[in-house]
Amino acid sequence: ATEVDRMEALPVSQTETPDQTIPTNPITNTTDNFSCRTFITEKNVDATYYTPLEDVEVRGTYGELAEEAREKGADAVIGVRVWEAVSFWSWTSTYTSGLAIKWTDAGRQAVRNLDGRCY
Repeated sequence: ATEVDRMEALPVSQTETPDQTIPTNPITNTTDNFSCRTFITEKNVDATYYTPLEDVEVRGTYGELAEEAREKGADAVIGVRVWEAVSFWSWTSTYTSGLAIKWTDAGRQAVRNLDGRCY
């Protein structure tokens, strides 16, 4: 099966499109080159998988959050949450936040099996 066939899409809001979906099942071929610019997950991950950088928050969705995290040198954002709030220029705006992290060696191996998306 192709990599696309092995992937399982996670729910995505109607206003965003992820670049790539992370497989939720282990990839059996560990020699393939897995590439993920910025991994985003609403879940927390094992603390041995990462070094925390800082909390990040943006007015926008996952794509904007991933961009902000990349600017701070992060590999991923974990514990992501999304909410709506009153905004100065519009009735409401979408806000997204999470913890920007750098993967450890163990984390770079584990990301293939974590629930989340690449942006």
